[in-house]
Amino acid sequence: MSSVAWYYFDRAFPSPIIAGGLSLLYLVTQIVSVAMIAKTFGAYADRLLLGDASAPIVSNLFASGIVIVLVLVNMVGSGAVGLIEELLVAAKLIILAALMIAGVPSIDPKMLSNGPTVGAATLLASVGLTFFAYAGYGMMTNAAGHVAIPHVTIPRAIFGLFVHPAYEGRGIARALLPLACEDLRAAGFSEATLTTGPGTRAERFYRENGWQETGRQVDGQGEDEIVFRKRL
Repeated sequence: MSSVAWYYFDRAFPSPIIAGGLSLLYLVTQIVSVAMIAKTFGAYADRLLLGDASAPIVSNLFASGIVIVLVLVNMVGSGAVGLIEELLVAAKLIILAALMIAGVPSIDPKMLSNGPTVGAATLLASVGLTFFAYAGYGMMTNAAGHVAIPHVTIPRAIFGLFVHPAYEGRGIARALLPLACEDLRAAGFSEATLTTGPGTRAERFYRENGWQETGRQVDGQGEDEIVFRKRL
């Protein structure tokens, strides 16, 4: 995940210091989010299983156990991650629905009247809890379970197409490019987009092979590049 974040930050910001700093910040926020979520569910487990007889360290042990279990599940594979996520989401929805139904008879309209205001610290704490709760649900409801059909669920891309200098001029690129386009067409795409530097042999090559220029852009290093597109 951190390498993917680095790639996109590097494409967005020409400065490696900014790209690296944002990538590191993203990684740290992920660690903090996971730690906070594990801490929260550790406290839930502590209260549910041991009640008032528990010691403060027990919730930390539960939290550590949750992190270890999640690491092991991720090591098994994306299929296991997807299955566990779906089961967790289903369980949470069932629990929330049961609590809502159980709370309906106890609704008291008088409780909706204005009450005492809270301080800024309490307000910020509630906002923080809401944020971490949202982050937790967001992390647990991704599409990892559907990666079993990547050619359908994940857009396909070819990072680069190169021929070793020792083998240039033999028509290898002209043979490889149609194969790459056919692979994209078989995956269900109707057009392909690529970029290359202006004034290069690659630019001439793509123009000669039917690619149409659709615009210009600046890459992550601040260099101009041409955007080509072709119907497959």
